[in-house]
Amino acid sequence: MVATHWRRQYSAGWAARAIDHRTELLAQARTDDVAVEFRAQLEKALEAGIRVTHLDWHCLADGGREDIFDATLHLAEEYHVELRAWTDYGRQQLSSHGRVAHNQPFLDSFSVPIDDKLQHLIDAVR
Repeated sequence: MVATHWRRQYSAGWAARAIDHRTELLAQARTDDVAVEFRAQLEKALEAGIRVTHLDWHCLADGGREDIFDATLHLAEEYHVELRAWTDYGRQQLSSHGRVAHNQPFLDSFSVPIDDKLQHLIDAVR
C-alpha cells in the first residue's frame, strides 16, 4: 500500500509540478526552517554512512533567495562540503569565502520535457 502511494505521488511529472510551484514554495520558505531541514538531511546521510560531497538544490535551485543561499553556505562550511551555486550572487559568495566558483552551464534538465531531454543534453555539451 505504501509503495503504491509513493509511486502515485512521485510518478512521472512530479518534478515538473514541483518546478511549476517553486516560486510559491520559496516565497513561503523561512530561512531557519530551510537550515533545520538541510541539517537534518545532512545528519541522516552521514548516519547512514554516505560520504556527502556537496550541497545542491537540484530542480528547485535556491530561487535567488540570498538569505537561503547564505544559510546553505554556512552549512557547507560547517560540514566541510562543497556547494553548487546557480546565481551570480552565489558564485560571488563562494569566491568571497575562498571557495572555487565555476561559471559553467548545468546539465540538470528537470524543467525540460522528457521528449526534449536528449537534444537538450546534446546541445548543452557541444
